[in-house]
Amino acid sequence: MVERYFGDELNKYLRNQHIINNTQFGFQRGRSTSQLLCQFTNEVNDHLHNRQHVLAVFIDFSKAFDTLQYNTLYKKLSQNGVQGPLLDWFKDYHKNRKTTVKISDTYSNHIFTHQGTAQGSILGPTEYLLYVNDMSNVLEEGSVYQFADDTCLLVSNTCLRKAECALQRSFDQLCRWAHDVGLTINAQKTKAMHIHYAHLRTGSDYEPTITAHLHDCLHSNNNPVCNCPKLEFVKNHMYIGQRARISLARAVYKRADIYLLDDPLSAVDAHVGRHLFEACLVGYLRRHTRVLVTHQLQFLKDVDQVRVVGGRLA
Repeated sequence: MVERYFGDELNKYLRNQHIINNTQFGFQRGRSTSQLLCQFTNEVNDHLHNRQHVLAVFIDFSKAFDTLQYNTLYKKLSQNGVQGPLLDWFKDYHKNRKTTVKISDTYSNHIFTHQGTAQGSILGPTEYLLYVNDMSNVLEEGSVYQFADDTCLLVSNTCLRKAECALQRSFDQLCRWAHDVGLTINAQKTKAMHIHYAHLRTGSDYEPTITAHLHDCLHSNNNPVCNCPKLEFVKNHMYIGQRARISLARAVYKRADIYLLDDPLSAVDAHVGRHLFEACLVGYLRRHTRVLVTHQLQFLKDVDQVRVVGGRLA
């Protein structure tokens, strides 16, 4: 009951004071993955319409909720207005906290926790949001999208090499920030993506590279030889939008896990649209995750989930 009360009051304060950064969509009342995807899709479409190369990095933090450093957490709570007796209460909340693991009817030994949020707690998500709230402030270029601990960096330029340099600079800034607050970026699970029109020339088939610089490399003044890992650029993906002009028929033959569909049926009549919806979206792509942005209400009865974005059904 006490934790619920503190959680409700803290979240009310954060909303009223507009403290949580607008780049964060996770654990926020009135914000969802659908809104994030719509904003991300609109920005990418705008860049593609301007004949720009779009580079993105999808960042994976290793055990993000379990590795929050308490001293850093208390500092960030104080910076965001949680001070005095309330801050002391948070310190007592984490003091001498123990954890155990249950398998069937067997419990492990209890051990003290010295970092991380309390698993399954009411305050845990809010503590994490405040912990990473200043992440986007350290970036000088590009856009950032956050859903809890899932983070995406996005840059664009008509020149692929310039976009690559801008993304590397932003990613380096984020890596430094992560090192300073005690979070670890998993380079193996962090992926990069190059989005562009198929006919947009890259110049001699140039392939961009992004490096996940380690702590010693970023903080050393001696410029040592860099042996830091390179991020994998994902080749097997499908991005569909009105301005991208990629046909729905080609999408059926692509092997992708997620399909982003920006109203692909708006340019056809109702009869053809219904056939495409049933044959492709519901039929051939039934084993895949499909995110459909549309204003055509007749399809809503056949979808698994409906999200309201900006007062309109999508």
